[in-house]
Amino acid sequence: MVRTVPLQYARPLLHHRRHRCGLCVARLEDRTLLSGPSGDVLAAVAPKIELGTSKTGTLAPGEVAFFQIDPTTDGRLVAGVQPETMRLSLLDDRGHVLMQSDGQSPGNPDDQIDLHVPAGTDYLEVENLGGAGRYALTTTLTQASDPIQPIPVGDDPDSIVSGDFTGDGRTDLAVANEYNTVDDLGNVSVLLGNGDGTFTAAGQFATTPHATPLVADVNGEGTEDVLVINGAGDILYRQGVPGQPGTFEPPVTVNPGNPSRDIAWVPNTDQGPVLASVDAHDNKISLYAYRDGGFVLVSQWNTGFLPSQIITADLNGDGLTDLVVRNAGDGTLSVFFGTEFVGPINPKFVTPQFSPPVTIPVGLGVSDVEVVDTTGSGRLDLVVTNKLTGQVSILQNLDSNRKTPQRCWSPRPTVVPLTSSSGGGLFTAGFTDNEYAGSIEKKAESSSTLPAA
Repeated sequence: MVRTVPLQYARPLLHHRRHRCGLCVARLEDRTLLSGPSGDVLAAVAPKIELGTSKTGTLAPGEVAFFQIDPTTDGRLVAGVQPETMRLSLLDDRGHVLMQSDGQSPGNPDDQIDLHVPAGTDYLEVENLGGAGRYALTTTLTQASDPIQPIPVGDDPDSIVSGDFTGDGRTDLAVANEYNTVDDLGNVSVLLGNGDGTFTAAGQFATTPHATPLVADVNGEGTEDVLVINGAGDILYRQGVPGQPGTFEPPVTVNPGNPSRDIAWVPNTDQGPVLASVDAHDNKISLYAYRDGGFVLVSQWNTGFLPSQIITADLNGDGLTDLVVRNAGDGTLSVFFGTEFVGPINPKFVTPQFSPPVTIPVGLGVSDVEVVDTTGSGRLDLVVTNKLTGQVSILQNLDSNRKTPQRCWSPRPTVVPLTSSSGGGLFTAGFTDNEYAGSIEKKAESSSTLPAA
């Protein structure tokens, strides 16, 4: 039977927007079970069964049987029916079909429904598609939280696409929003995949690969060489031609198969200079040494979640280069202090040495980190920007004895906004003479926050 059904497509009238309605012709099968009977009808005809118990019965071909189930808690419902000639459906309390099973796979034709359900009332429908009339229905309910958590996007989301937008090997999502409440224009929400089935709004991350060329005398010939990251994450090394300033050899890939987000030259380690790279596909940094006319991977170090930037400086004045990694995924900095190897092994076969990383929480949205002597004391401080708060913050180096080989940051530094010169000073936290001492200096009673550019 063919029926003409008017379908009205309506949305809330925000900002006095106009919406169009249209007619749609739909072909409906003259079979009540297709859309499911109403909840009132089901409540009258479906007997209640206890979850966790089995139910058996007999159905002639084409006949159906309904059963009411009442989960007392949110959880994972697993329901199955045999034999394979039966069809199993799950309906909500209004009679809407939530899931239907005609077999689990070609090799396993037995029907099964495995779905998270909230506490309340649902119905199971068993239908004989033809064949033996005897059936067996089983159910179990395991208390569990909803595995599908809603992710906020823009207003009136209309469509969605997926792809690896950051080149980290994880699937990301882009949602087209028809309009927003600010200017009534459409926009796109980008959700970055965490690799475990969860997603985070892209606005909390700053992971754009740095494409600024790095200039250094890589091979020690007294000529400046150039290193740069291309769009695929390849680190391209161009060796400078001696005696011909501005002339370089053809590029050579440093990191085949291991894409990079950012690089930094590490001039002073206990094993000589190395190139540090932020891995695009792992929560690690890789160190490459130039040996025998080419780069070799010499070591890797674990970082925080989604490392996105690396900078280098001698933070404690011991003559060795230290590393600072910005982790966009968890809003932290990982600080690696350069150390010297001590032992009987020939240093020629030892990788560059660093202390275990010190983790400094600076908040989600951290978008850049630099080293600056903000006080004129000769001590290098860490300055970070945050794209979510629109602020610049300083972690000040309080280490007064910079020649001591081992220094570390306070484990709970206070991160404060950059203050104007008229405010009279800074709240500071950072290096101290006592390991893991959480000292904080208060240099002014008042301050005024400067928004980040």
